[in-house]
Amino acid sequence: MANTTNLKREKIEGALRLLDDAAKETKEDISGLVREKYHNLERSISKVEPIVRQQFDNVSKKTSEAYEQGRKMAKEKAEFVDESVHTNPWSYIGGAALAGAIIGFLLGRK
Repeated sequence: MANTTNLKREKIEGALRLLDDAAKETKEDISGLVREKYHNLERSISKVEPIVRQQFDNVSKKTSEAYEQGRKMAKEKAEFVDESVHTNPWSYIGGAALAGAIIGFLLGRK
């Protein structure tokens, strides 16, 4: 077993030495390769960017529309409740008292 472990270690060390030697000898080749790969990545991103930007703009627009619609609906409901309370305040007072009594009863039972 120790022999197998030593053999694996030697192979790994050999591979690392080979990579190190290759990196020393071909530093410029590696730099060029990285620039080329980065260029390809940059080109790929530039092709996708307009699509992503359009999707982001669509989501942003829909979010703004939903916010405005929700704000308008909340304002309408608040105005309706305000008008309803001013028209018939005693029913709301009775409802609040009943809700308070039920909550008090439920919290009082332990």
